[in-house]
Amino acid sequence: MASSALSIPEIPSARTIRYFIDLQWNYRKILLGFEPLRGSHTSAYLSSILLELLKKHQITNRVLTITTDNASNNGS
Repeated sequence: MASSALSIPEIPSARTIRYFIDLQWNYRKILLGFEPLRGSHTSAYLSSILLELLKKHQITNRVLTITTDNASNNGS
């Protein structure tokens, strides 16, 4: 019996996940956005995507920290 694997093309995207503690002290995690990236992945471009997402969910004034990977574009 032959097996095959589906080939899924890689689409550049930005996944934004919100981690928080609710009023009952339960740890929560939700996906806020999964945005396709259309331009160069500069820090300015990525931060504009993130800011629009925070505005969409009306939580711009409730962010404590933002954690990213160690990519070279984070400082550009």
